[in-house]
Amino acid sequence: ITFAAYLAVAQLSGYLYREIGTSPAIIFAPVGISLAAFILEGYLMWVAVALAALCNAALAGAPAILVLGYVAGNTLQPAAGLFMLRRLHFDRLFFTLNDMFALVFTALTTSVIVPTADLAFSALYDSLSGADLPSPWTVWWLGGALSTMVVTTFLMRWIRRPLTPRPPERYTEIVVSIAAVVAGAYFLFADPDITLFGVSFVYLLLVALAWLAFRGGVRFTTLALFLMTVISLAGTLWGGSSQAGADLATRVANTEIFDLILAAFFFVLVSLEEQRGAAHRVIVEQTERLQNALTKISL
Repeated sequence: ITFAAYLAVAQLSGYLYREIGTSPAIIFAPVGISLAAFILEGYLMWVAVALAALCNAALAGAPAILVLGYVAGNTLQPAAGLFMLRRLHFDRLFFTLNDMFALVFTALTTSVIVPTADLAFSALYDSLSGADLPSPWTVWWLGGALSTMVVTTFLMRWIRRPLTPRPPERYTEIVVSIAAVVAGAYFLFADPDITLFGVSFVYLLLVALAWLAFRGGVRFTTLALFLMTVISLAGTLWGGSSQAGADLATRVANTEIFDLILAAFFFVLVSLEEQRGAAHRVIVEQTERLQNALTKISL
């Protein structure tokens, strides 16, 4: 499953990069898929990730040296990510602020591996062949960091995790909030000329995400941020644009920065709410125990 998912999404990313014209910016969701696979199944997933990366590079017709660098970088990065998360005592349910900061730190640091490997092997290829291949390090790092923040978290919280029972009215709130996130992201990026009574849809998007952080919990926040990222990038590619004068690559990079900042902010916000809720439940439980103890003493 990991092999097929990685290869399919990598082929889509390559199509967007080469055919749609996002180059040098890259939308590279396979980075998030590979790290999620490592977190869920362990280091043995390197085989599936390495084979998928090899097939993807071979299908693209890359020279052997670049294939080697591509496979090495894309296999080492999720392994380093898992190592870093374990050292930081990360829990994949990430209910705590420590988990959120561990994830953000890992996304921002280990995402340098793929672009650095690409830069190094491209330089080696250039020196041997006399070519002059571009190596856009910054935008490749940005695409990898966003994928780790959004795709990895979404997969971790939704694979093999049953839904927590909630009252029907709470599910209604969640559905309405996610619909608001989808609408806000669509109109903000796909058709930015439309406003809500003269107010930008960015406010609807922010309010809906905040509501989900406080009322929907971590799981539905990951879903909302994943949908927002997909819709915002699709809107940037094929919809209207409010970034006048900017080329497509610049618009994609700006959208990725926007999505990355929102993901980091709302993950921290939802973790604070989860910790507050956990502390409240502990206080209620301890209070009940104390009341029961006092009742027994009075008898």
